[in-house]
Amino acid sequence: MTIPRRHFVNAGALIALGSWGAGIQPARAQSVAYPTKPITLIVPFGAGGPPDAYCRLFARKLESRVGQRVVVDNRPGANSMIGTGYVAKAKPDGYTVLYATNSSLSAAPSLSKSLSYNPTKDFNGITITGEGYFALLIGARDKNATLAQFIERARESPEKYAIGGSSTTAEVLNKQLQNKAKLSHTYIRYAASSQMMTDLMGGRLAAAFQPVIGVAPFLQHDGLQMIAIAAPSRLPAYPQTPIINETVPGVDVGYWNGFFVPAGTPRSVIDFLYPQMLEVVNDKEVVHMAEQGGAVLRMPPREVDEFVRKDMDRWDGLLKAAGIEPT
Repeated sequence: MTIPRRHFVNAGALIALGSWGAGIQPARAQSVAYPTKPITLIVPFGAGGPPDAYCRLFARKLESRVGQRVVVDNRPGANSMIGTGYVAKAKPDGYTVLYATNSSLSAAPSLSKSLSYNPTKDFNGITITGEGYFALLIGARDKNATLAQFIERARESPEKYAIGGSSTTAEVLNKQLQNKAKLSHTYIRYAASSQMMTDLMGGRLAAAFQPVIGVAPFLQHDGLQMIAIAAPSRLPAYPQTPIINETVPGVDVGYWNGFFVPAGTPRSVIDFLYPQMLEVVNDKEVVHMAEQGGAVLRMPPREVDEFVRKDMDRWDGLLKAAGIEPT
């Protein structure tokens, strides 16, 4: 299998099935007394944003494979730490599952002085399912501007050029853009990207960092424009959209996402959920959504926990380089 070039995922961790999955049987053939009731999927981001859309599609596809309802429960706030902390304290029985990103786990210890959970001790990974990138969207006021033109206007009138974001990755990208392009605009942190996009469409924001996976519906709004993407190279889904690095080198941090359970969850539950989730990851509709803004990953459980430990070091360096201090 050819592994596409990654700039933040260890290629050695991306073996799709290998020997682990050689003996996988359909869900009904598993001799596991699980699940016998609905599963709650905690999404530590607001309703209406890209993570929510992805998780609702994923949950719907997973239901038919596990034979129970999969209920999406949005618990946003504090850069996704509120919902993540809730799962850390949940009963480790497999009925509470966390949708996690680098914001929730890898970056959290370097962002909070009083984190309520330990990313490496309080969770067990099921799988990392994807990586993605952010787009910089601008509003009607600057319609048809290039990134270079937008940056020049923001330099001249920083008080009129606030940029919004709703995740740690967006905040790091904003800092990188400020530092590399010598900008001094205000960054506004949102708990939910839906409110951020409302403000952008209403002219209260000049621009916003939004995951590419969720931009398509917003691009139908008159005046909104995807001006550039913060990726190492142009994305196949948007080949005409330039990357930020073409104008401002050094602005290309991506994110990952996956599913976790509280530490202590029986291994039999994880071994049951992984192949069911893998089937969902390979579903054509899920693949299409994921590939709009990044790539599909299929990291097996045995790789996930070590991956998070290594990624914590990487994010500690990224945050320090961006000048973002823990609060």
